[in-house]
Amino acid sequence: MSTEASEIVTFYSNVSQKHVQLNLNPLPAPDEVIKTLTNEKPHLKHWITFAKRFYTSGKPEIYCEILEKAREAANFEYGDSEADQMKMLDGLAAYYVGLAKRETSTEAKQEHIIKATRLYTAADKIIMFNEDHLLGRAFLCLSESEKIDQAEAQLGFVLDQNPNNPLGMIGKARINFMRNEIKLALGFYRSVLKQFPDNLPFLRVAIGICLYKLGKLQNAKLAFERALELDPRCSSALTALAIITINEKSADSIRNGMQLLTKAYSIDPRNPLVLNLLGDHFFYKNDYEKVEKLASQALQLTNNNHVRSFSFYLLGKCCHVKENNDSAFNYYYQSAQLASAKFTLPHYGLGQIYMMREEFQNAIDCFEKVLSINSQNVETIKLLCLCYLKLGGTENMNKAKDLYKKLVVLFPEDDEAWIGLAHAQFSDPKESLTSYLRAIEIKVPKGVFILPEIYNNIGSLYFRLNEFVESKKYFELALNSLESSTVLTESTHKPITATLRYNLGRVYEKFGNIQQAETMYQEVLKDFPDYIECYLRLGDILKHRGDFRASSEWFNMALMIDPENSEAWLHIANLHLKKQEFGPAQKKFEKVRSRNPDSPDQYAWLSLGNIWLSLVHSSSHDPVKKRKFSERCLSIFKSVLKRNPKNICAANGIGCVLAYNSYASMARDIFSQCREATADIMDIWLNLGHIYMESKQYNNAIKMYEGCYEKFCNKTPNPEVLIYLARAFYKAQHYGKAKRVLLKIMFYTARHLVALFNLSLILQKNAYKLLQKERTTLADVQTAIAELELAQRNFSIVEDDSEQCRIDPRACQNEKKACSDLLIQAGYQLKRAKKHDEQEAELLRIHRSKLEELARVKNEEQQRELENQRIKEQEMAQKRQEYLKSVQQTLLHTVVTEEKPKKGKNKNLDIIVDDHDSDDSIQPIRKRKTDDGKASKTKKVATLFENWNEEQEVSGSEHDDLF
Repeated sequence: MSTEASEIVTFYSNVSQKHVQLNLNPLPAPDEVIKTLTNEKPHLKHWITFAKRFYTSGKPEIYCEILEKAREAANFEYGDSEADQMKMLDGLAAYYVGLAKRETSTEAKQEHIIKATRLYTAADKIIMFNEDHLLGRAFLCLSESEKIDQAEAQLGFVLDQNPNNPLGMIGKARINFMRNEIKLALGFYRSVLKQFPDNLPFLRVAIGICLYKLGKLQNAKLAFERALELDPRCSSALTALAIITINEKSADSIRNGMQLLTKAYSIDPRNPLVLNLLGDHFFYKNDYEKVEKLASQALQLTNNNHVRSFSFYLLGKCCHVKENNDSAFNYYYQSAQLASAKFTLPHYGLGQIYMMREEFQNAIDCFEKVLSINSQNVETIKLLCLCYLKLGGTENMNKAKDLYKKLVVLFPEDDEAWIGLAHAQFSDPKESLTSYLRAIEIKVPKGVFILPEIYNNIGSLYFRLNEFVESKKYFELALNSLESSTVLTESTHKPITATLRYNLGRVYEKFGNIQQAETMYQEVLKDFPDYIECYLRLGDILKHRGDFRASSEWFNMALMIDPENSEAWLHIANLHLKKQEFGPAQKKFEKVRSRNPDSPDQYAWLSLGNIWLSLVHSSSHDPVKKRKFSERCLSIFKSVLKRNPKNICAANGIGCVLAYNSYASMARDIFSQCREATADIMDIWLNLGHIYMESKQYNNAIKMYEGCYEKFCNKTPNPEVLIYLARAFYKAQHYGKAKRVLLKIMFYTARHLVALFNLSLILQKNAYKLLQKERTTLADVQTAIAELELAQRNFSIVEDDSEQCRIDPRACQNEKKACSDLLIQAGYQLKRAKKHDEQEAELLRIHRSKLEELARVKNEEQQRELENQRIKEQEMAQKRQEYLKSVQQTLLHTVVTEEKPKKGKNKNLDIIVDDHDSDDSIQPIRKRKTDDGKASKTKKVATLFENWNEEQEVSGSEHDDLF
């Protein structure tokens, strides 16, 4: 058993006038020491000795009590007492600074700082520039972030006097670290380490933290391990090493890191950083009670803003998971207030809570703060885009598109990013469709289940692009994916099925398969009787059939489900308009518009304007009413434009009002600007055509109507546009073209009374034109009579059904009377034309008979001439043959009689003399030996004459003059 040597302090007491002894080892009871020192009043240095011994023995509160008592009871009357007073005051101040660092209460912390400041101020009056005193005051300033500059000035003074002062360099390193000047801080810490290479484990920890900040994780890890070698119970080193180990993110590293954290907690269970890290670990273990307990404890044990921020964040996450959103919001908010600029997690959590509250602008602000630090954080970008989409508006939609485009560039295989981009591009069906198809291309090879909603959206986009075959294909794919899905529950299965069936019904409508569409809508209503859109579609189908009563019943059924359904009220109002019931229609539109005074339904508002516009049209003969109705129209359309300056329909309505009031030029300018803004509204094209018609620019009107028809009515003919086009042709006096257009209308809608009336007018006009010709033929008159009779019958048909259109029966009667008058006139012309035709036929017969006689006489003369010529040619040919025969006989006789036998070398040569040749042309002909020499000679002569005869036959015409 070992014993320690006793230490005794001996001092002289001025009170008892004797020497007093007190043991330092072992220390007496604190009360005994304080009582003895108070009674005997020794020199201050002895008070300080006992205070230090109690401090090193782990009793700092006794240290403080002794020094506080010394300020009142100690003996200061000895040499060098000022230095001891400095030590006492600086020691007490340092003690209070330490208390302030550990204090969590702001008020208590501030109280300790004030005490320390007063003590240092008192010490300043004794020796202001003492090195230890300046260091203590510097560290006091470091405890208050706003006094860093003062701390730096005092540390600078100390280091100027002693550049190797370790505390001065440590203080300087702390200042550099707080300013994020990590390399400078690391340099100071290393300088201190050179002086104390085998001591001060906290120095190794500080160096490790600096290396960690610089990204040198392995070096930092070595520094922390070295600190643990120096002090295995260094909780700071254990905590830092645990963080590095856990961040390696392997199963073994996480397990080892948690072992280190557990050890750190066992050594220092009041370390707030350790408590937060353990809380974060237990959060992912779903042990939320432990998380809340640890985070709350950490909050109580620290006043460090960064640590407290993380504690609040942990508490916020726990509440968020438990769906206690109000508490989560409060914790996230407090965390965000205390967080450093780089700690963005509380802002992310706040953004999520704001999204749940549908406060999207606040959520956007939070997510933008996150992205300002982590610009490529995928989750944050997606949530921010979603907020922009929810907020709506062109600017926000463009921002969402830009972010999604950035995302798909960074992560081209992220199918969710492509789907988000498709949502952002929904206003542009082609681009949106491309993005959806790209997302499917990514999903299919991975074998990922494709949600039926995606197929549905693709089908809807094809529907908007009028590609109904593809649209039907994807709606059916969505239904098939629903049937094969094991992911979706029955509660989500049925609503999606209803939506897809409804969409298929819309496609069947476009295909013209109305019966199948009705079946689809009714199937949806069996499962979901409150599916209002089906009621509306069924009502609309019946409206187009002309069954307004049954249509109204369906719309009323929709209102029984939702009495405030604006679309149903609008459908009923439009039914009233179809029946020219402006009063009831106006009431329905007013009901819809007044439901939300702050943001009235623009369609209802514009429809009211159109009703007043119709009244302007009908009151053209009453200037007072016309002015009154025009003012109301303008008021409505201007109000719509004030709320939505880009509403083209409102601007178009103002143009119509101007046109009705004869401001054609201004109306044309407005319509032109509207068409420049968008070429997708048919009414604007038609109104421009009407303006050209009013200005008598019929060719321009024809071009406008034809362009409108080609753009909007190419697949589904619109009789109304064709009526306008026919009228333009009629005014331009192109009656044939007008007639063809009207016949086209009659082909599509046989009972179109307006087209029938106009066609009859053209028939009447064409008949009148035929009858007014200077030389009217029988065919023209007969055509005119047929057209007049047809027109007269058509006018009678229109007159009988005039209630179904806006044609005045009196107009039909007048036109029928005009047809009758023209038919009477045509009767006289028919007789005259027949008589004239008979006369012309007789003249033509006589003329033809004379022509035939002349032709016969001429033919006979030609036959006589030919016969005479033939006889003459025969006579000449006969004379030629006789002459040839006589010449042949003469020549043959001459050759035979003059031939004599010859001797010598040339005995076998015969000389034939041609009457046509000169003496020089005599040619020797070598004889051939034959059995009959005489016959041979005769044959040669005959051959020569035959050849000569052939030549004469060929070129006999050259010698005709000889005969």
